[in-house]
Amino acid sequence: MPDLEVPPLFQNVIGLGKPERVHQAAKLKRGCLFLFFVAICLLLAIVCFAAAFDRSVKVTPIMSIAAGCLFLIGVVYGSYIGLRRWNHIAVVYTDGLAYFNGRTILVFKWNEIASLTMHVVRTYYTFIPVAKSHEYTITHLNGKKIVLDDTFNKVEDLFDHIRRQSFQPILVRSCQAFDSGDLVRFGACALGALQGIQIGKKKFAWQDVGKISVEQGNVIVNPKKGGLFGGASAQVRQIPNLDVFLTMANEMIKSQSNP
Repeated sequence: MPDLEVPPLFQNVIGLGKPERVHQAAKLKRGCLFLFFVAICLLLAIVCFAAAFDRSVKVTPIMSIAAGCLFLIGVVYGSYIGLRRWNHIAVVYTDGLAYFNGRTILVFKWNEIASLTMHVVRTYYTFIPVAKSHEYTITHLNGKKIVLDDTFNKVEDLFDHIRRQSFQPILVRSCQAFDSGDLVRFGACALGALQGIQIGKKKFAWQDVGKISVEQGNVIVNPKKGGLFGGASAQVRQIPNLDVFLTMANEMIKSQSNP
């Protein structure tokens, strides 16, 4: 198997072990997206300007200005979408992640990752899924962040690997805080040995929780009693470290069922 080709700018990265995979921006896909936005706005602008020379259509100066502005907005937005993170590179190592953000290289060891947040949006047309976008935020213990999106090929695979490698260190830290009696916060949710589970503005004692489920991008807490509207929910993107949150919460629910 040939050696992995790592970009030269990562040659000074140390302390992360052996490089395992390289993810670079999907430049062809971004370029096509840029041209698509520009083409659509250009077409709309041409239609508006053509109407200006059609005597049967009353066109005001404001309409002409609007057409020009529309094209300009298309070029600017298309450039932003197409060129954003154009030269960003992520290199996965045995013990962590190195990420070039266009200016500098950020180094995240697996045990130094504080949180992971997911935002996945599915687009449907007449109930048929036609597109899916991803945005993943990785936060270091020092507050620095890495944002991964569809700029990268196989971004789901990249994030799943980061998710698996950082799960245990985050779980250990969270359990230590939980066992000491602290309320462990996960964005819109929180867990406490004595405080129970909090999701949004609602709180539930552990003995009152029936189950926790993830459905259509939402985390739902269903109480044992309370009827149809007795539960509570929060969006997945509002809950950092979702895997750790679900693991700890389900363990507490199980312990209540089997004291």
